[in-house]
Order: sequence, then structure tokens, then C-alpha cells
Amino acid sequence: MDLTQRKREVRKKKIRDLANFISIEYMEDFKLNLDKLVNSESILIHYDHYENYFDGLLIYEPKDFFIHLNIDSGNYKESRRSRFSIAHELGHYYIPEHHEAIINGTFPCHPSKFKPKQRNYIEEEADIFASCLLMPSLDFKKACYNKKFSFDLINEIADKFNVSRLSTLLRFADKDAGTYPLMISFFRNGLLSGFKQSDDFPLKDVPFKSKIGNPPPPTSVIGEYYLKDDLKFMDIQEVYVDDWFWRDSSQKLNEQCFYSNYDYDISVLWAD
Repeated sequence: MDLTQRKREVRKKKIRDLANFISIEYMEDFKLNLDKLVNSESILIHYDHYENYFDGLLIYEPKDFFIHLNIDSGNYKESRRSRFSIAHELGHYYIPEHHEAIINGTFPCHPSKFKPKQRNYIEEEADIFASCLLMPSLDFKKACYNKKFSFDLINEIADKFNVSRLSTLLRFADKDAGTYPLMISFFRNGLLSGFKQSDDFPLKDVPFKSKIGNPPPPTSVIGEYYLKDDLKFMDIQEVYVDDWFWRDSSQKLNEQCFYSNYDYDISVLWAD
């Protein structure tokens, strides 16, 4: 890890610590009381129709902050998607450098749109904050303790924290959550758009048989889905390591796919 990467990791840890600390006062039986948190900061929230332009937007006007949420993208009041969007905008509000830049005008007013894998580091920082705020590290580990990974567990944890299944799934791979070794791949229009691996995923340093912008491996479960529309497997399927990775191995992995209504699909890999 070079110096720039180390600095980024240190910064991410500070953001996680900040979100975990703020959440302590507002967690009620594993659910963050967002209304109480937003009201404590006198932030006003507006729900309106903005077509496909954004999910959330934080605006500063003299002495006041406003969060605008887009109903058209599923951010209606009390929805799990809106909870993450609010938490994301609170990331811009609470992260000191974001907050100061918004007030002094050096941080351009820009809409935020959820992406499973952010490429903009400012948006990535707000996503990290949101995940830790809604699912604090210690609470998340406690909820997952001694439970075998499955999509049923994802649903159970999502209900417990009142967050989306996707947010919950992504949290499993975070360093501070540290609950299970897995790899999550994101596909948009049949092409790989990003992936996320937990630090302890056993094949973390092994090249896999796809690249950003390319289709998934044809013998993977998600690959067969794109090749044959009728092969939409919802349950756990066994695949071989060399179905996904450039390694000659008879070792097997579990693969399960999640097909989203928001123009992306997800494949999750893990070992027993």
C-alpha cells in the first residue's frame, strides 16, 4: 500500500469513527432515529419530484441547511432508500471538510445519486458515513454474531436496521464490520461496473475472469443469466473457483445473485 492509499484508509477510518460516534445517541433498538437526528441539527427535508436527476441534494442557504429528496427514484418519506439518501447527505453535513466547503462555496452544489460502487471520492466518503451511521460497527457485528451468511440473513439484518438489502449486503464487506469473507460484483446492462471484496476474502489477490466494462465469465451464474434469459437463479448455486478466477482449482464457491429494479444486478461469492 503506497502513501496515498494509506492516507485514504486513515481518512476513511476517521469518517467511520465519526459516524459510529454520532449514531450512539440516536440508535433505538438497532434502528437509527433519523427524524430526531435531523431535527437536532435543524435541517429541513423536502420531498418532491425531480424525475431521474438525483436521489438527494444538500443545499446551504444563509444560516439553514436543506435536504431535497427525489420521490421519483424511490426516496419517498419513510422508505428505506430515502433513509440511506438522508444519511448520505448528512455525511456531507457532518464531515468537517465537506461542511466547511459547502458553507464557503468551494464545494459545488451537486446532486447525489446512489451507486453500488462510487468512483467519486467525495461521494464515496458520504456513502461510508451513511453506512456506518445506519449500521454502526458494533451493532452490526452483534446482529450477525455466530450466524451463517445467506440472503435470508441479509433480509433479517435489513429489517433489523430498517435499511435496504443492498446497503446491508455492502456493509458485510466493510473492514470495520468484518462479518464474513465475500466478494460482491456489480453489473449494469450485462457489463461489470465494479466489485467489492472483504479484506479476508480468500481469493482477494487472484485475478478474476472479467474486467470493468466486460461481461461476466460465461460459466458463472450471473454469466449464464445474461446468456440465457430463462436462467434466472435466485437461490445459492455451486460454482468452481476457475469459473470466476484465473486459478486451476477444483475448489467450490457459493454464488447467489440479486436482480435489482434499479438497472443493476449483483453476484455474491463466498466459501463455506
